[in-house]
Amino acid sequence: MSNSFHIGDSVTQYGDHNIGIAKSQAPAEAGAHLETLLEAVRLLREHVPEEDQQVLDDALETIEAEPSSPNGAVRRALASIAGIASMVGTIGVPVIEAVQGVRAALGG
Repeated sequence: MSNSFHIGDSVTQYGDHNIGIAKSQAPAEAGAHLETLLEAVRLLREHVPEEDQQVLDDALETIEAEPSSPNGAVRRALASIAGIASMVGTIGVPVIEAVQGVRAALGG
């Protein structure tokens, strides 16, 4: 078993003879930001045309499939959501802020 540490990892050790390290796949705050995003997008859907609703649904599906991964598909999905949100004015502001929160939590 190989343990690797990355910049930003925080490790607390109690006692002697510890082996292994438990690592979470995503920061806890990423989950909270994702929930905020999901709720904001649900509200936004009511104010956009059907074709934009489909884009939002597809983007959320991509993000939910890999919520802790800041990969290209997730970044593009977040950009799609933010783009639609920016087109509807003030109604989209909470969505844009939620997108920024998810991106920050994922390190992107």
